[in-house]
Amino acid sequence: MKAAPLDGNVAAGILGEIFTAEMTVAATSCAHCGAVRPLGELDAYTHSPGLVLRCSSCDAVLLRVVRNRSRVWLDLRGMSVLQMELPDEN
Repeated sequence: MKAAPLDGNVAAGILGEIFTAEMTVAATSCAHCGAVRPLGELDAYTHSPGLVLRCSSCDAVLLRVVRNRSRVWLDLRGMSVLQMELPDEN
């Protein structure tokens, strides 16, 4: 039986270490089905060595991230676009 996913908001911590923008509101476009939604609405799976975010529409893997003490591996090949707001420079 497949574990029920959490929502993509669980990715906020680890992605916040990599990106300066608020990632849970970043727009994602699924490379498989074209669905566009905020990263926080993706299905998140944490039962693996890292974090996996899947499309809520077609279940395709959009993002994989694994981190250790000094390095991070980020696989975004399931997204055709990742769009985020830049922090205000003022």
